[in-house]
Amino acid sequence: MKRLLTVLTLTLAALQAYALPDTPYDSGTLITYHTALTRGQRDIVDMIYASLSEHIYDITFPSPVAARDLDAAVENILTDYPELFYVGDEYIYQWRGDRDDRITAVSFTPAMGRENAEHYYALMAGDINAAIASLGQAGSLEYETAFHDALIEMVSYSVEDDSDYTPYGAILYGKAACEGYAEAFTLMMRLTGIPCSVVGGTGYSDGEQEPHAWNIVCIDGVYTLVDVTWDDLDIPGCPSYIYFNITDRMMARDHDNDPLYDRHPAASSLDFNPHRLLGLEAGKHTDLENLAWEMISLVLEGEPVSVRFNDRSTFRRFEKNFDGYMQSYADHFERDVNLSRMPDPVQLACTLLP
Repeated sequence: MKRLLTVLTLTLAALQAYALPDTPYDSGTLITYHTALTRGQRDIVDMIYASLSEHIYDITFPSPVAARDLDAAVENILTDYPELFYVGDEYIYQWRGDRDDRITAVSFTPAMGRENAEHYYALMAGDINAAIASLGQAGSLEYETAFHDALIEMVSYSVEDDSDYTPYGAILYGKAACEGYAEAFTLMMRLTGIPCSVVGGTGYSDGEQEPHAWNIVCIDGVYTLVDVTWDDLDIPGCPSYIYFNITDRMMARDHDNDPLYDRHPAASSLDFNPHRLLGLEAGKHTDLENLAWEMISLVLEGEPVSVRFNDRSTFRRFEKNFDGYMQSYADHFERDVNLSRMPDPVQLACTLLP
């Protein structure tokens, strides 16, 4: 199992140079809090967060709150604050006797004691801050890419233990479910100063659906979406970028967010998408054989590569003819070529692996 420090080749001295911060991160890095919640819902979040951060789990409100507002606040608290990993998922409302839509108190359940929680957070923050120091004066995209790739390299998908649904499961133990991936990525981005939040909803794959979590990130003022879990192909040294810095429209092909997140800012730009930046996009006028040869050359040098197609007909044409492109490459250069190909007909992409 690889730790973040191992993946980014950091030293113990770098880790020891960082103490636990007085506050986890700047509040400006909370995307959902500022964009998806009403002012009243934010007030409830503030009250609950102040108590839970002191490990006080029974919270009575100064005046009754509406059920819909408390539901939104609790969803936000349990999803978008990775430093509250010690708070369990079970909670109970206390209703005012004469109204069935007004709530006077909420009680949460602890998942671990305060001493253990502070120990785990200190380890995570130390790892992340040391990693940030090792990256130096990188730009936001470089930080984002480094942590995306580091999580994929060091984490294996798992739903076996309670810790798999936490950021410390991912960062310290190297095992996580989608929630663990998304919360770990959120914590990394926020401690770097990059706005990021978890998005909750449903993922669709091979005709099946299941609860899922991914991220919305703001890179230099541009909102974009990332799904680290689905970019983890479980192939060492081969992170995928199919779900890295994509748009709402693209993510909606196989993701459906819960209604709370409908109020997020639009993710409509591909300015920071690696396929756009590297010119690995293909459309109706693209010379697909030339594109295939370029991809094959890169993969034969040991680098995985993926291409995204702008329309379904081009994707189908590339897939139909790829074996021919590979044979023509082999004939031209007089060498054997037999590569692994991972087509993605939903996201209109194709990945070649060494």
